[in-house]
Amino acid sequence: MHKLGRYARIGSWDRVDPFFLALPHDVMLSRLILCAFLAALASWYEPATTQGELLREAVKGGSGTMAQAIAPAPSSPGVTRPPKQAFVPPPLGTWSTLPNTAIWPVIPIEAKQGQPGDAGNPELWSPRAIFAYSGGDLATLNGVLGFLYWGGGHGDSADNSLYFAPFDGSGPRRLSGPYLAPDKIYKYEDGLDHYRGVSRNQPGITVAAAPKARHTYSNLITITINWKPYLFCVGGSLTSGSGGGTNATRLFDLSLTHAQAMARPDMGWARRAHAPAGITAGSSGWDPKTGRVITRGKNFWGAYDPVADVWDRWGDAGGGSDYEASVAMDIEGRKMYVLGGHLAEMVNLDTHAVTVLGTWDGTIARGPAWLKGFLTPLWLGGYPKGPGVQWHPGRKRLLAYIGGGVGGSQDILQIDPVGGTTEVLKMGGVRVVTQNGYAIYGRFRLIPGTDTVVLAGTVETDVFIGQLPVSGTAARLAPGPIPLGDRPSRPQQTVMPGVFLPLSWR
Repeated sequence: MHKLGRYARIGSWDRVDPFFLALPHDVMLSRLILCAFLAALASWYEPATTQGELLREAVKGGSGTMAQAIAPAPSSPGVTRPPKQAFVPPPLGTWSTLPNTAIWPVIPIEAKQGQPGDAGNPELWSPRAIFAYSGGDLATLNGVLGFLYWGGGHGDSADNSLYFAPFDGSGPRRLSGPYLAPDKIYKYEDGLDHYRGVSRNQPGITVAAAPKARHTYSNLITITINWKPYLFCVGGSLTSGSGGGTNATRLFDLSLTHAQAMARPDMGWARRAHAPAGITAGSSGWDPKTGRVITRGKNFWGAYDPVADVWDRWGDAGGGSDYEASVAMDIEGRKMYVLGGHLAEMVNLDTHAVTVLGTWDGTIARGPAWLKGFLTPLWLGGYPKGPGVQWHPGRKRLLAYIGGGVGGSQDILQIDPVGGTTEVLKMGGVRVVTQNGYAIYGRFRLIPGTDTVVLAGTVETDVFIGQLPVSGTAARLAPGPIPLGDRPSRPQQTVMPGVFLPLSWR
């Protein structure tokens, strides 16, 4: 029989009180149960002084320059607890930067510098093209929040590396990649979404299965499977001459180390069930309530179940184009918004009914006034393709970052899609810089449970962090050269049986 004793302090067994041992067994058992309860309670308790300090710091904004690592409390299945912040947000209405979050230092030298005999050109082409037509998402790895990026593709970059930039200042790292072709040839047509040879940095691997670099657009999202985080991607414009899309679905287990990922032929990117059709520039969102990925492809709406590894085709999508749109998920309201690049749609996550909010026919934008910028081309006064779009559940508003380039806007739009009003949230602080000519997609995110947003602008600059002001100023949507029609939104019911199609290439 094991000796049981009274705790010298909650959670410690390093001292036994003899008086405790002398108690009757029933009394000793009741005290043991009480001690266990108090120990469990203590593990959830955070001193009021600490809470007050965090609250005061959040109100005054903090300096926004020093990253503070705070270890999160362990969580158990069935209990969702937001990770503690590993940074100090800037003052209200300002932008700052998160130190040591630029991924430039960990981009492989083959993507940054030409080798002898290569005429000075990097083998993997432009390092800045990791963000070309590619997004990202937030993820918490080992208790630390940060950004994930997977990009490249087509003729911009053959770098298939998966990058993680934690916000605690510990520095960026590669979770997988790069692929280094044995013949240094990356642009070819073979109908596959993976490279044809074994990478030079994968000794012992005999099967060619490393995924090609691809433009990920708004299809790169963090999901959970059995309480474990994974990174999801479907489709994309592959590294090749034509840049054609694919219906390949891939998942990356975010618990893998770089060494573990590179010891696999697929570099950690497990190939899953084919999407219902090929996708180049699709838009996806994660619905944690149903555990499904919801995707708007070129010609279909559908949902992917990662546990069953099955796609369910909800129905056809109109327009026949690969739209460069972004996604905002209103989980409580059961809505998914897809906005940008001439597209404005909303799907009901429960009924699967799609509502076309507005349209662009090449000459005229039709729909509510707040949609005009998402539908109208940039050269006619509209927003850039692939704007940063998020849903703020507390404010019940859409947040849109539509700036871009060296002279891009600092400000954020706050949109009420029901009331049809738009506010400008004025943002000061450091100057935000994004890659000229590139969209944002998922590299603009709202940190859950906060008024804090983050934005990855270029591979050379640190991640920007902004604290939203309480309110903004009414936006005047000045009429542009293209008239805005007043045709109301039209619902389009698109519920169809699920369809599973073989691998396609286009």
